Formats: sequence, structure tokens, C-alpha cells
Amino acid sequence: MKRFWALFLAFVMCLTFAGCSSDEFERDQLQAEIEDLQEQKESLETQISDLQAKWDDMLTDDISYVIELEISQTHLTLDLDEYLKDAANKITIPIEVSKKYYYSVDVGDVINDDLRVESLLFKGSFGSWHVEVTDKQIVENTED
Repeated sequence: MKRFWALFLAFVMCLTFAGCSSDEFERDQLQAEIEDLQEQKESLETQISDLQAKWDDMLTDDISYVIELEISQTHLTLDLDEYLKDAANKITIPIEVSKKYYYSVDVGDVINDDLRVESLLFKGSFGSWHVEVTDKQIVENTED
């Protein structure tokens, strides 16, 4: 009977130690994975810092952001003269804008295409303004 208990105790101890070594192995794997992820995080933080520095260098006070807007008016009418007048009165205006706005619009974007409600109410004329971005430029300011 003593032999049975000795074997049983040995068996339980083997299971206990085998279970511990398995847990230790998993813990070591997780620790290695944590260290790898921390290294990746540090590398990404360095890249972010470098990119932020480059971005700040690009956005110095020596640079102006200019968009060119084409403004036109259209009327819904059967009068050919009105269409020709609208085409002839089209204007293009360059405007200096903030860096944030410059990068928020693209060439071809329509800024405004609203019906002119006041003209409709007071004159009975169906017309609208059409404001579109036709060009974008980054201009370096040079002071002599």
C-alpha cells in the first residue's frame, strides 16, 4: 500500500511540475512577444517624430498656400444672350489659404453650387453661383 501512495505522489508531482513548466514556457513566450511589441512601438514613435519634424520644416513661414477659384453664374433660361453673358462673366481669383484648408481641397472640387434664392424671390430668376477650385500652388516667399 505504501508503494501505491508513493507512486501516486510521484505521479501527482510529475503532473504539477509538467504543468508549471508549461506555464513558464507560455509566460516566457508572452514576455518575448511583449518585448518585441515594445521595440516596434519605440520604432514607430521614432518614425512619427521624424515625420512630424519634416512636416514642421515644410510648413515654415516662407511658404504660401494658394488656391485658384473659378467663379461663374448660371441662369436657367431660354435666352441665349443670358448664357453668353454668364460665360463671359466667369472670373478666376487666386486666394492665399491656410495649410489645413489647402490640403482639404483638390483641383476640381466644387466649393459652392447653390441656387440664388434671393434672385428667385425678388426677380423670378433661376440662377446659381458655381465656385470651383481650378488650381493649387505652393509658393515660396523670397524676401530680398
